[in-house]
Amino acid sequence: MFVELTFHPLNTYVGVPPYVVRMARLEPPGPVAALDVQRVPRFGVRVGEMPLPYPRAPMLPAGSQPMLGGTVIARFAGAQLDAQGVYDVVVEESGKELARVSVNLANLR
Repeated sequence: MFVELTFHPLNTYVGVPPYVVRMARLEPPGPVAALDVQRVPRFGVRVGEMPLPYPRAPMLPAGSQPMLGGTVIARFAGAQLDAQGVYDVVVEESGKELARVSVNLANLR
């Protein structure tokens, strides 16, 4: 799962913040934590309307170019997910929920 981020140009980040991505479900088995999370910074403007379908190595900034965004790549164990289930993908920082979006896995087939 890819979470594409865009930051304000005047941000003070030196790396992609330690955001946590999890999949929440109201019915059992409950929330599913990511097995692995990678954070790839983006220096420069985002090209196109959709995130890249795969991670790529970050381009190093020229001079003092700010980090304008990044991609959080969260890997989940497919065996822990119900292929017909509806989950909320939740992005958190230090226990505070920043974003939530509903995903119906049955519709993705």
